[in-house]
Amino acid sequence: MEFIYNISILIYYYAIRIAALSSNKKALLWLEGRKGLFKKLDAQDFKSNNWIWIHCASLGEFEQGRPIIEALKENTDEKILLTFYSPSGYTIRKDYDLADHVTYLPLDTRKNARKFLEIIQPIKVIFVKYEFWYHFLDELKHREIPCYLVSATFRKQQLFFQPWIGKWFRKMLLGFDYIFTIDQASKSLLNTYDINKVLVVGDTRIDRVLEIKKSKYKNPLILNFKQDYPLLIMGSSWEKDEQIIIPYYLKNKSKLRLLIAPHDVSEKNVYRLLTYIKALDENIIVSQYSGGEIKPNTQILILDSIGILSKIYRYAEWVCIGGGFGAGVHNILEPAVYGVPVLFGKKHKKFPEAIGMIQSEGAFTFSNVNEFEAIMAKLRNEKLRQISGKSAAAYIEQMGGVTPKIIQQILD
Repeated sequence: MEFIYNISILIYYYAIRIAALSSNKKALLWLEGRKGLFKKLDAQDFKSNNWIWIHCASLGEFEQGRPIIEALKENTDEKILLTFYSPSGYTIRKDYDLADHVTYLPLDTRKNARKFLEIIQPIKVIFVKYEFWYHFLDELKHREIPCYLVSATFRKQQLFFQPWIGKWFRKMLLGFDYIFTIDQASKSLLNTYDINKVLVVGDTRIDRVLEIKKSKYKNPLILNFKQDYPLLIMGSSWEKDEQIIIPYYLKNKSKLRLLIAPHDVSEKNVYRLLTYIKALDENIIVSQYSGGEIKPNTQILILDSIGILSKIYRYAEWVCIGGGFGAGVHNILEPAVYGVPVLFGKKHKKFPEAIGMIQSEGAFTFSNVNEFEAIMAKLRNEKLRQISGKSAAAYIEQMGGVTPKIIQQILD
């Protein structure tokens, strides 16, 4: 299995190189960011300080790891090394001020893992959510460096629990000193396979969104756009979400405003979105946020920048979160914390918070235009909207306090 794994890693690497040749932006950034990586690490004075290494796959995992970084900075004197696998995390958070050094994670080979650990010599390591790299985890275990997995969820369908190959993949899980899971179902599944160093603590993202809610924030441009209209926000939208929600909005445009924050904010995707909207209604007034000003009487605003959506949700009456018609729904905690009803597609079964909020009627799921219109007809009733929003916020509040539980275990 290790041989097959190594071959898979090499195939993956060359696939990225081939994608880069066709000017794939993400592949180009992935390769460019790793050029001279070890030379840059050698230039850092890792040996004169104690370092805690925190690894995130991309931006979403960083938001889960962020409360832990902040707590570590408050409770220890150790330096923080933050690594990313994906350009989507590194390019946006490479200057994160609470990390003492930010870099890409090298490709997972035995040689790279040994060289990386020889340079940084971490005293503790924290992996966030989904990242499982065999050689890095094996080397950490061999060197007896404490390693933790946080905000983890597990399902029976994963490779760890499959016949034949599952036993080899579970070696990676056994390398963690502790696994902190979001839900009890994950812990029970791990316990079934004699993985017992597991604590159910919840999702660190909840602490993060509670912190964002407390922050003072005012956005005059959004307020000017919204005026006295109720606001519907599409967060992290994909094309299938847009094909349901934009036609609904155009039927009701005299009664509300629509803000769209696409998952992909590239110029190409924003142009596609603009073209689609104009094809449905050429008279609709659309503006893009990054321009700094909006056209008079703008009816649809496209948020074509990253980093402020979690704060802007406070202005919404309803929020639709994208991804529920693809790989899985995106972050529904960010809008729910403001007491806003949340709607999303059917692919949410992997996310305990989605199931919990649906049960408490703080969130709703739909699979087509008719279902979406029926939910919105209900939530256009102000009393019902407020009841639903309060249920969403209450779910978040009662699930807070995750980070201190993790920090206590890690620092003991």
